[in-house]
Amino acid sequence: MDINKLSTAGPMTPSFDSFVEAAGKGAGILVSQDGRQLDILAEGKSPMSGRQVSWVQGSETDSTSIFLHALSQRYSSSIANAIAKELGLGPAPGKPLASRLVEQSAEMARMAGVAMEGVDFLNGLLKK
Repeated sequence: MDINKLSTAGPMTPSFDSFVEAAGKGAGILVSQDGRQLDILAEGKSPMSGRQVSWVQGSETDSTSIFLHALSQRYSSSIANAIAKELGLGPAPGKPLASRLVEQSAEMARMAGVAMEGVDFLNGLLKK
């Protein structure tokens, strides 16, 4: 199985951009803790079936919750909560987060950000 290990942007949790980058390299993302920092592992292909698979033995890190935290840091907790509800994202210790969910979340967050910029622009016009 081909697993791509990516370094994180900071000492505590991976950044939102790290998740998006890892999503482009495999079918899922798994965060593992090495004692000093968290690293993202992207899933790879199984040599037997050719299917996209990934796991880390003994890992109980909750990749989904860590992703939602990174999403809320990048955008807002309101946007992250709305996306989590819409996509059915919740705690899943030890399980990889599907890359397609990261990609969908990223697109939804970008669109929400654009919508909020439009609201801010309109509010600015109305104040004049």
